[in-house]
Amino acid sequence: MFRARFTFKTAALPEDLMFMLYDPTYRLSWDKSNLVAFEDIARPEEGVAHYYIRNKAPWPFQDRDFVEKRIQRKLETGEV
Repeated sequence: MFRARFTFKTAALPEDLMFMLYDPTYRLSWDKSNLVAFEDIARPEEGVAHYYIRNKAPWPFQDRDFVEKRIQRKLETGEV
C-alpha cells in the first residue's frame, strides 16, 4: 500500500487531469505502452473509486494484475 500526493503548477484544471489519468476509456487511448486493461469496478462513495488494472511486464515476466482504491480529497483551500 502506498500514498501519493502531487503538488505542481499547470494551466490545466484538476478535473481535466483526473479525467485523463483515471477515465478508463480515455487512459487506454493514450497509455498503450503500459496498460493491457483498465476498468472502473466500483464507486462506493463520492471521491472513492476502485479500479482493476493489468500492466504489461517485460519479458520473461508475466503481466501484473492490480486492484487499486483511489481517493480524491479536496484541500481546505478547495483545491482537489
